[in-house]
Amino acid sequence: MTNYTTSSSLTNGSHGDQPDPSITAIVEATRLIRTYFYPITAPAGLLGNIIIFLIMVKPRNNHISTSMYMLFISINDIFVVMGTEAYRYYLFISNGVFTDIKCKVFSYIAVSFSQIGTWQIVSMTFDKYLAVRFPLKAGVYCTQNGVIIINIMIYLFIFLFNVPNYLLFVSIPGLNYCTLSNGSKWYVSFYKAATQVVGFVVPLIALIILNTMIIFVVRRSKLLLSDTESRVAQRSDVENQLIRMTLIVASVFVILTLPIYVIYQYIASITPKSTKEAVLNQLIYNIFSHLNKLNHQVNFFLFLATSSKFRRDVKHLLFCTRVNKNEMTHVTELSDNPSDKRI
Repeated sequence: MTNYTTSSSLTNGSHGDQPDPSITAIVEATRLIRTYFYPITAPAGLLGNIIIFLIMVKPRNNHISTSMYMLFISINDIFVVMGTEAYRYYLFISNGVFTDIKCKVFSYIAVSFSQIGTWQIVSMTFDKYLAVRFPLKAGVYCTQNGVIIINIMIYLFIFLFNVPNYLLFVSIPGLNYCTLSNGSKWYVSFYKAATQVVGFVVPLIALIILNTMIIFVVRRSKLLLSDTESRVAQRSDVENQLIRMTLIVASVFVILTLPIYVIYQYIASITPKSTKEAVLNQLIYNIFSHLNKLNHQVNFFLFLATSSKFRRDVKHLLFCTRVNKNEMTHVTELSDNPSDKRI
C-alpha cells in the first residue's frame, strides 16, 4: 500500500502550492485512525485474550478440542495485538525509521502470525464439522493431542511459507513503507499471488463452505432425532454453545476480512488519477484494515455473547469463586462420553 500522505503530496494542480483543504482533511482522518483507533481497542482485546487463555488452559476445559483451539487462537492473538501496538508506537508515535532489516523482520512476523490465526480458525471450524458430522467417531477425530499436532503443523508451514517474505521485502527511503523488491520479476508476482491464495482466498472459501455444512448437518440431525433422542441431546447444552461460538467466530472473521481483501485487490489494480483519489483510497484502506485487526480482539466479547458457560467461567476467574459441583459433573459427563469429546 503506497503512502500518499507526505507533505509534498497534499497539493493539486488547481491550487498550485497551496494545500487542497479536502486532501488535507482526508490525510488528517487517516492520521487520526492510525494514531487513536488501535490504542482504544487494543487494551480491551489484549485483556480479553488473556482471560480466554486463563479459562481455556484449566483442566476442566483443555480436554475439549474446541477449547484447545480457542486456547491456541488466544495465544496467537496476544502476540498479534502486542506486535501491532509495538509497530504502531514505533512508526507513528516515536517517528521511527524503517531500515531494510526492520522492514523484513516486521513484515515476516506480522504476515506469519496473521496467517497462523486465520488457519487456526479454519482448523477449529473443520474440527467442529467433523464433530457434528461424525458424532460417534468424534472421540477419535477430535482430540487434545490432535489439536496440538495440527497447530504445530500450521506454525511450521506458515513460517516456512513466509521465508520469501523476509528475503524480498525492502523499505522505501523517505516513505517509511515496506514493499516487495523487484516487483516486476515473475517470482515476486507468483509469491504475491500465492500469499493472497494462502492468506485470504482459500481460508475464506473454506470457512464459508464449512459454516454452511455445519448449519446444514445440525438442522438435518435435529429433524431426524426421535423424541427420546431429542431429550438426550438436550443434555449437551455446552456442545450447542460451542457450536454457536465456532460459527460466530468464523462468520465474524469472514465479515471483517472479505472487505479488506476486495479493497486491496481493487486499489492494487488501479492507478490513481489524482492525489485526492490516492489519499482517499488510503483512507478507505486504513479504515477496513483496522476493522480487520479486530479479528484478533473480539473473540472474548463473542464468547461472552454466545455462551453462558463461558460467562460463568469468567465470573469464577475474576471473582475467584469455586466452580459449582453441578457444572463440574456436567462437564465430566461430557468428557466421559466418546460422542461428546468432539466439543
